[in-house]
Amino acid sequence: MAELVVDDLTVEYHDAGQPVRPFDGLTFSARDGELVVVKAPSGGGKTTLLCVLAGLLSPAKGSVSFGSTVITGLSGRELLEHRRRTAGMVFQSFNLIASLSAVENVSAPLVLTGTPARTAKSRALAALEQVGLADRASFRPGRLSGGQQQRVAFARALVREPALLLADEPTAHLDSPNARTAVTLLREFVRPGRLVVVATHDDRFLEVADRLIDPSPARAA
Repeated sequence: MAELVVDDLTVEYHDAGQPVRPFDGLTFSARDGELVVVKAPSGGGKTTLLCVLAGLLSPAKGSVSFGSTVITGLSGRELLEHRRRTAGMVFQSFNLIASLSAVENVSAPLVLTGTPARTAKSRALAALEQVGLADRASFRPGRLSGGQQQRVAFARALVREPALLLADEPTAHLDSPNARTAVTLLREFVRPGRLVVVATHDDRFLEVADRLIDPSPARAA
């Protein structure tokens, strides 16, 4: 089993010349096969934490490890490989390419890392099937509803079979039925060998969470 260990983590940036720490000394651990929900109000450090886990942001202090890899100690090609192979990121704004079909959006991360086009398409179709969108594979984002676009974003993050799946406010732009679908799917993505971390303000995730984290300074533990 792979364990995520966050130890004494602090992120600092400056706003109008003043230092801001969205979290300070955050410590927690979780194992693959769990759904970790990071819940805090706006500005509480949820997205910042996901960016550190994905290797997109370096902390001011502390460390993050996943399995035998110290994420905060990676640089260069090793860091790039972590982003490509280990961490799958679902962005709040979906970040789909408007000119590409659903299957092309999902297969893009594979094609860009050298997977043959036929293999990439086959794996992308399987990922779309997993989120219930195989029949929309040829549709571009403009022909998809918000909920469908979110599911394409899920499929794109899953297509590389990441051990660490990170989702940033996955229900923020969805109506209630589609939000419930997103919650259900993210719960289903949890399995041995995969840890799912969701940053959210949505109370619906509390029903399915294995672990709840509040990164804000007053409650970090």
